[in-house]
Amino acid sequence: MKNLRKILNFFWNKFFEQVLRKTFLLFIGLYRCHLSGIFGGACLFTPSCSCYAEEALQSFPLKKACYVIFKRLMRCHPLQKNYGYDPVEEKSE
Repeated sequence: MKNLRKILNFFWNKFFEQVLRKTFLLFIGLYRCHLSGIFGGACLFTPSCSCYAEEALQSFPLKKACYVIFKRLMRCHPLQKNYGYDPVEEKSE
C-alpha cells in the first residue's frame, strides 16, 4: 500500500508541476499579446524578461525556474547599472 501511495504521489506531483508550468506559460503568452505593447519594450536585458521566463520554465524544474525568474525580475529596474545580454544560465548536472 505504501508503494502504491508513493507511486501515485510521484505522478500527482509531476502532473501538478506540468499544469503549473503550462499555466505560467499561458500567462506569459497573454502578457506578450495584451500588455507588452502598453509598456513599449522597456526591458533592459536581452532576451526580454518574458523570453527569459519562458526559456527558464522549459529548461529547469519548476522550483528552480521560479527562482531564476524571480532573481531576473528583481534585477530589471531603471536604476540597474549592469544590463544587456543576460541569457538563462546553463542547466547544471
